[in-house]
Amino acid sequence: MFHLKIIPSIILLIFSVYANAQKAGEEDGQIERNSLSGNILGAGPLIGITYERVLSDNFMGEVGIGLVGIGTGITYYPFRIKVAKLCPYTGLKFAAFAIVDWGGNSTGYIPFGLTFFLKRGLNLGFDFGPAVHTYNPADFPPDRRDDPVRTFYGAFGNLKLGVRF
Repeated sequence: MFHLKIIPSIILLIFSVYANAQKAGEEDGQIERNSLSGNILGAGPLIGITYERVLSDNFMGEVGIGLVGIGTGITYYPFRIKVAKLCPYTGLKFAAFAIVDWGGNSTGYIPFGLTFFLKRGLNLGFDFGPAVHTYNPADFPPDRRDDPVRTFYGAFGNLKLGVRF
């Protein structure tokens, strides 16, 4: 039930940062505040689409939907979000998966990554970090109904290409 407690917390954190956000700007121009990205892993589980919003000079929030689940996260850029610069980041991201005959899974991870915000409105980013995975087995086939819920530690990551608007 880890994911039932963390999803509202992440959403509350995103809205709190958004409510107190400053305009994210660049000396030579304003960065677009919205982005749609295609993902592999990350907040759009397995393969998906993520909507991202610049919340301040240092924070970005995201929600995603993927082939087998949904996700959300908050990203912190310690050196500000800047156009035409390689921007390192960290944060907290969460994804929930539901796969037929395999069961429900959730993953929370702390990303360490880089995003390049190109001048022409494109983003290219990747991250990798420690993760907590929870596996809740499916009720089918019948011999798996009594399998225990398992939690284990590992790694998770994300590769994304997006367009800002």
